[in-house]
Amino acid sequence: MTDELIDAVHKLLASKLFLGAPGELSAEGMVATYKILDLVEKMAQRRKKALRPKLLDHVAKHGRKTPKGHYTMSVGGHKILRETRKSKPNPEGVKDLLADKDLKALDAFDEVRTLVYNPSKVKHLIDVGKVEESEIEELTKPTWALKVTASKSLDEALQYGIPPSLEE
Repeated sequence: MTDELIDAVHKLLASKLFLGAPGELSAEGMVATYKILDLVEKMAQRRKKALRPKLLDHVAKHGRKTPKGHYTMSVGGHKILRETRKSKPNPEGVKDLLADKDLKALDAFDEVRTLVYNPSKVKHLIDVGKVEESEIEELTKPTWALKVTASKSLDEALQYGIPPSLEE
């Protein structure tokens, strides 16, 4: 099974989908490749999401505990590590706990002063002539969003190839 998976991955990664230079593709080819990669990415994320709890459970049951309280094991030459991590306490929960114990928020929190950009104040500075709009524009970097919608025929072809368990 593992050899079959590795062969399938090699074929996929060696395909033009991943190795073809974008300049070699027509505009239609770039759009199709982009949408196919969206699908591959979505399928990979869903598959990892399904595998993660199974792997965590497997290593907890069959692995060995490390001195730090983690679990580790090897499977077919692959190493699996289940690290124990703790998140920070919920700040609102801590505030409620402090209030219940008649303690001040500053007993557990630091007061922080920050500066936040205010576009209306900058507009006022421009309006009164203290700064030039062009000076502010020079500090603005353009960014672009890319939204690609597949043609109906490509969308139908891609939907045909999605296993039912992966459909939204």
